[in-house]
Amino acid sequence: MCGPVLDPATVGDEIAELDLQPNDPPVFLMTIPPFSRNWTDRMESMGTIPATETLRTRLGEATDTKARRAIAWESSVQVAEEAEHAGCAGAILMGLKFETVVDEGALAWNRSSV
Repeated sequence: MCGPVLDPATVGDEIAELDLQPNDPPVFLMTIPPFSRNWTDRMESMGTIPATETLRTRLGEATDTKARRAIAWESSVQVAEEAEHAGCAGAILMGLKFETVVDEGALAWNRSSV
């Protein structure tokens, strides 16, 4: 496992650093939805891959909680898609309350192609 990643724009560079080879064991990328700028700062202080300023700006502009949550779920799905495109075996959703993962997260991820 590697990550965790908040921002889909950072996936390619992070996975490229692993220099995955065909005979390597499967790698799964962990992702945490970036629910707000403050949440992103908090997660980064605990070791996540830093988010881009573009994502931070989107979260700041979406002051409505519902809009920020939509951006967060969209970002986490995009991280998973980018992870598979970069050669990962898949993505692991983490850093959330159980209720959030099995309710809100499941609905958001089931609407996607992941």
